[in-house]
Amino acid sequence: MPLIVWDSTYSVYLEEMDRQHRRLIAIINRLDQAVRQGRGKDEVGQVLNELAAYTRYHFTDEETLMTQHDHPKLENHIEEHRVFVQKIQDCHTQYLYGDPRVATEVLDFLANWLVDHIQGSDKEYGARIAGKMAVQP
Repeated sequence: MPLIVWDSTYSVYLEEMDRQHRRLIAIINRLDQAVRQGRGKDEVGQVLNELAAYTRYHFTDEETLMTQHDHPKLENHIEEHRVFVQKIQDCHTQYLYGDPRVATEVLDFLANWLVDHIQGSDKEYGARIAGKMAVQP
């Protein structure tokens, strides 16, 4: 069973952002599976690298979209992203230096943070931007 199962409660009303969120969830689920199956440091490390890279890509897209639509909470959102990226980097470094418990810690953090973030501030900006896009000629 996947750690996170995508459903409509995660939709932010913007198809591209939903697609990217589904990809993030898929990466987190792969990390969970690798950890639970004890697939080894190299594979878990590769998935953590992919997660870090895709997260940066996604956050850049999200922040660009918010900038284009003058979202009033952009700075708060950027700070949330910064904290997330720093946590992932810290956990990845600890994992590379031999602390296998970090993989479980990062999974708990990821699952909680991503769900809260998507269903909270992401859904808020999505609804606002989708509403603006719907009324444009």
